[in-house]
Amino acid sequence: VNQYVDDIETKGTTYINNGMIRGEYSTKVGEVDMTSVTIIRDGYTYSWTSTLPTGFKIKNEVDSSTGEDTSSSGTYGYAAQIGDYSCAAWSVDQSKFAVPTNIEFQEITPK
Repeated sequence: VNQYVDDIETKGTTYINNGMIRGEYSTKVGEVDMTSVTIIRDGYTYSWTSTLPTGFKIKNEVDSSTGEDTSSSGTYGYAAQIGDYSCAAWSVDQSKFAVPTNIEFQEITPK
């Protein structure tokens, strides 16, 4: 993915396998470079950046009648801003979906 919105440039890769997702992104805001990673697996979303000492963990909400994840059911218009992207098959590397043990995750409870 290559995206440029409101003077913010983001480049990265999203990996998908067997219901798990990992996104690795580099963002440049002015002269500041930041990396961020998000892993979605086992009913949780884990996210961390190079600019904070801890990461965040949030339980994904599931509609019991449909089994659909409703954690981010809002529409933010991001799809229209996705920018350039390409898709390709890959040889799955399960380590991409491992939650790091060297990062402390603070759990956030949705209201």
